[in-house]
Amino acid sequence: MKITAFFDKIFTPKSREIYILRRVVFLLAAIIVLISILLLIFNRKDAPASKEPDNSPGVFDLISTPTPTDSKKEKLTVLIYHTHNDESYYKGYYKYEETETGRSFDENYNVISVGKTLKNELESKGFNVIHDTSDNVSDGFNYAYDTSYKSIKKYKNVDIYIDLHRDAYSQEDGKNYVRNGIGTEYAFIRLVVGNGRNYKDPPNYKENGKLAEEITEKLNEIQPNVCREVFYKNARLNQHVSKKCLLVEIGNEKNDINQVKNSARLLASAIEEIS
Repeated sequence: MKITAFFDKIFTPKSREIYILRRVVFLLAAIIVLISILLLIFNRKDAPASKEPDNSPGVFDLISTPTPTDSKKEKLTVLIYHTHNDESYYKGYYKYEETETGRSFDENYNVISVGKTLKNELESKGFNVIHDTSDNVSDGFNYAYDTSYKSIKKYKNVDIYIDLHRDAYSQEDGKNYVRNGIGTEYAFIRLVVGNGRNYKDPPNYKENGKLAEEITEKLNEIQPNVCREVFYKNARLNQHVSKKCLLVEIGNEKNDINQVKNSARLLASAIEEIS
């Protein structure tokens, strides 16, 4: 009776309510802290490691970080053009009009068609490509280089110039293509470099020659014997416009155009390798 009276004296009805409320608040706080700790442990267990292993690139690496090679290629602009835009290939069963044997203005069967293939291949490899399809021969074949110079000089910030031609067949050539191990046929390729000895504004002979030699070597690594030795000619060939000018002859009038397009794809691969 004395103990009960003691607690009744200390804990008035009002103080009892405050005591119970405090106990409830403390209990709720303890429960919230416990739940927070459990959630933190659960999340840390399921979370990915903060650092990817060196040999396993993360998703963000694959999406947002280009390789140095890709970044470099994206900055390169290639101009493809055709001084002799009417040069065409073996007509065979193809239905198009020739102006003479091995010449046609039908862009589906002449060097412009091959230029389109080269353009597509280079673009797929990350290059910026301009394909100029101007008619440079109709004003006179002997003035074609003067005309093509007017066609290309309007372009700025070009890294590599490619004047794409077709070679002329010679009886001494005999077979005019090579075949790989699975039967794919490639027309022969040859790069021509002008030394420009008789010009006041000569071409960049050494730099263009070095580039042509490198591409020739790379082409023959990719497909043995597909590219002939670089031909050095006493001419300018508009190769004074840059230190990276290429005149490329792919195939001749006796090559099927598909053989030539196959070689254009090889050329794109070689350019990618050395760029």
